[in-house]
Amino acid sequence: MRGRAGFTLTEVMISTGVLLLLATLGVPNYSRNGLKARENKLRADLGLIREAMDRACADTGVYPMPDALTSAAPPASGWLPTGMGVGWAMQPIQPNSWRGPYLKRLPVLDPAFRANAEGGMQVNGWCWNSTREGAVSSGYAIGAPSRNISTNGTAYNTW
Repeated sequence: MRGRAGFTLTEVMISTGVLLLLATLGVPNYSRNGLKARENKLRADLGLIREAMDRACADTGVYPMPDALTSAAPPASGWLPTGMGVGWAMQPIQPNSWRGPYLKRLPVLDPAFRANAEGGMQVNGWCWNSTREGAVSSGYAIGAPSRNISTNGTAYNTW
């Protein structure tokens, strides 16, 4: 047996066991990193839309519907910053105050962040309204409607 090189069955089994142990530790972290990446995209998209809505509100005095942010033509009306959503009064937008488009395109909300939603008006999955309707409890005009819990322990509709 001196001239033969190779591994014994015991060495192969120990090596395989160590590799399986490392794989079982790594798989949950890998899947969690995917969710964290999607959550980071959600935060970035929220920031982008909120900034565009704030710029439109600064120009016109009202919040337009989110899908109007991509238009060069002004929408007819929008909500006052103090209350928006179903049942709130709308105010006309002066055409010369509109400096749009404020966004090239409105991002589509990942379906994972639409699950377990409370309601409110939605475009591309995004929900906008005041806390009166309860769908966006973050205090912002727009958000993700899902009440599911994120990796940091807060509900998506509070972001």
